[in-house]
This record gives sequence, structure tokens and C-alpha cells, in this order.
Amino acid sequence: MRERPREPPETRRAVRRAVDLDCDVIFVEKDEPVPCRATDLSPYGVWLETTVLAEPGEHVVICFRPPNWPSLWNLTVFGEVARTSKGRRKGDRGVTGMAIEFCDLTEAEHAALGDCLRGLPPPLPRNRGE
Repeated sequence: MRERPREPPETRRAVRRAVDLDCDVIFVEKDEPVPCRATDLSPYGVWLETTVLAEPGEHVVICFRPPNWPSLWNLTVFGEVARTSKGRRKGDRGVTGMAIEFCDLTEAEHAALGDCLRGLPPPLPRNRGE
């Protein structure tokens, strides 16, 4: 499957926020959750730093606790892999991971997640010239 082209920041549905969260990801072919690190989060998706990658278009389940989340329970979301990085291209800064687009959140859940992220800084821009 082909990767989706990246959207320029001005066309994104929501501002991405820098986070540092433990996550568990369940892949279709794995029997148990794989621990990952979320470093970039919006109400519509997440960037996961992980060496275990799925192909773009594959579905995963992500379980995490967003910052300031009002529930005592973690958020569990179905997602689709939008893109992957093996950390080899210029600008990747050696980071291996994947971008996941959330598939099953309601508008109320998108809004609640946006409220939790309000006030957090956006991620630092990556210098493409590195």
C-alpha cells in the first residue's frame, strides 16, 4: 500500500501537540500488546515511536491515557496506519515510528481529546536540512 501524502500544517484539522505517553498497540498479526511511545498527539491521530511497524492502510488498536484525561480509564482507539518512518531519510532524525489516524472516535470524543490537549505546546519542527 502507498503512504498518504503529508498534509501541510495549515490544512490539518487540529493542531498537533507534543506529548510523552506510554501506549500499547495491538497489531492484527500479534497476540499481545506492543509497548510504544506517543510523542505527537491531536484529536485525530498520533505519532508512535516504535520499531514494530505496520504497513500504511493496516488497522491497529491503541490504548493510552491522554494528558488531563477526565476518565479513570485509558482511551482505547481503533486506528489506521497513515505513514511509517524507518528513520533513514533526511529529516527523520533517526526516529522509527508510524503515524496513526483515529478511525472510531465520535465528535464528542474528538472534542474531549482536544480539550485535554489545549495549552500543550506543538512539537518542535523538524529541520529537513539535518
